[in-house]
Amino acid sequence: MFPFTSLPAVIELADAHQIEVTAEVRALAKISTERAGLHATLPPVRLDDRNRTIIIDAPFNPNLNQVLKDANHGRSTWDRNARVHRLTPRAATALPELAQRFGLEISEQAREAITAETVRQDQNRADASAFEADPVPVPGLADGTALKAQQYPVVRFALAHRRVLIGDDMGWGKTLSSLAAVAADGAYPAVVVCRPSLTLNHRRRRHRVRRAGRQAAEDPGRGQGIRLGRGAGRGRAEGADHR
Repeated sequence: MFPFTSLPAVIELADAHQIEVTAEVRALAKISTERAGLHATLPPVRLDDRNRTIIIDAPFNPNLNQVLKDANHGRSTWDRNARVHRLTPRAATALPELAQRFGLEISEQAREAITAETVRQDQNRADASAFEADPVPVPGLADGTALKAQQYPVVRFALAHRRVLIGDDMGWGKTLSSLAAVAADGAYPAVVVCRPSLTLNHRRRRHRVRRAGRQAAEDPGRGQGIRLGRGAGRGRAEGADHR
């Protein structure tokens, strides 16, 4: 299989070896030549508007292949169909430096996409490590319960990103931060899945958020799942481990 832009060379090869080429295929050679000419004017590193990936269209270079694979967390970047390398903007933040190293021009669109992603990742890192943030309204907090200053950044980050891992130190209120994020978002019903040794901890902490405490039901399967919110008493907690 040959790329479409190589059709003129394929026809020339076929003629040299007296291989029949249909008139329809020969008619496509002109289109192929025009497309190849347009392709030659494109920067090697450019943005694919269809799926917002970064295309790296460069001659074979084992060193380039390896650094692109490393940038992609060990996964191949080669697109066999398009015969180019592809990176998502998320994995392409180091691409400007690599392009300079290997003498590859970057289109303005690709550079803008990479810059925007770099800014986003820098902001995420700053938000994830913040010790302070503006307070977040948390409905249903029990009397005498208040979030600590370092918990508000956690709640804000969880609300913004939805899928998070809270990795604070022991005693920094990870459990309450999680319940507060659920309450602030009104994301009921919610399911807590934990190992049996932590069930008692969750039982105590959930009462610090009134709605979660009032409408909580433990899974009878060794207490490894806790469902919070409306309808909590209807059967077992979904997703709980019942071994």
